[in-house]
Amino acid sequence: MISLAGMNLGRGDTGQFSKNSLHPSITNCGQNNMRTDHEELCGSSYGSFCLNGGICYTIPTASSPFCRCVDNYTGARCEAILLPSIKNHSRGELFVAVLASVVVLSVLVAGAFFFLCRNN
Repeated sequence: MISLAGMNLGRGDTGQFSKNSLHPSITNCGQNNMRTDHEELCGSSYGSFCLNGGICYTIPTASSPFCRCVDNYTGARCEAILLPSIKNHSRGELFVAVLASVVVLSVLVAGAFFFLCRNN
């Protein structure tokens, strides 16, 4: 979620707008806190500003609109798709995988050794 002036702009309660993208002109607000209750839906002049189902908003004090992107999209105009990330495995999972691999490899080597000794 992106916060603007300490206020959550996403709708985490439903997850509908969990990935937000703000226009660069309002992402660096500094110490001048802009309240999110001043935002308004864009008018018809910005009808196609946001892409991929993003919702266009304006703030009267900002010169440009910004978009709230739906899940799986990001960017100033919701133009980029978010690809699923690869799960980071814990050290425990990695240890178990390595241990299992060593056991399987040991069994294969022992089996091959037994087979070769038996045939000689």
